[in-house]
Amino acid sequence: MALTASVDDLVARNENGLLGKHPTWARVRLGDVATVQNGFAFESRYFNTEGRGVPLLRIRDVVRGSTETWYEGPYDEAYVVQRDDLVTGMDGDFNHALWRGPPALLNNGSADSRLAPSCCESGSPSAPWVATWKRSTRPRHRSR
Repeated sequence: MALTASVDDLVARNENGLLGKHPTWARVRLGDVATVQNGFAFESRYFNTEGRGVPLLRIRDVVRGSTETWYEGPYDEAYVVQRDDLVTGMDGDFNHALWRGPPALLNNGSADSRLAPSCCESGSPSAPWVATWKRSTRPRHRSR
């Protein structure tokens, strides 16, 4: 499926109202305020539970903020998640949380979002939103 109009045109038309925003909010492109990195399909033959190598962040680890799986194989530094990065499990629940664990590799099915430093500066139009976002991503517990 391909878009037949530009994203800017679709947002401006907002035919169903789903793309609306509060009049006091600035509309910015995600790429101008954050970077988003999808996870990588690391080879499972390098997985272990003995703590060898680098922690591996999987979908099930997003909410709990820790992992029991390590990866002892080749990897690209682009897939390393840092503490306080926003991680999202891209399964049916789309859970998200600020990563509270040590640097870890981002496995397939997860995404990592990092705000541009300018978004967090005092006086930035994004600063109040960033503060709210960080409060909303505190660890949550799900009842079963």
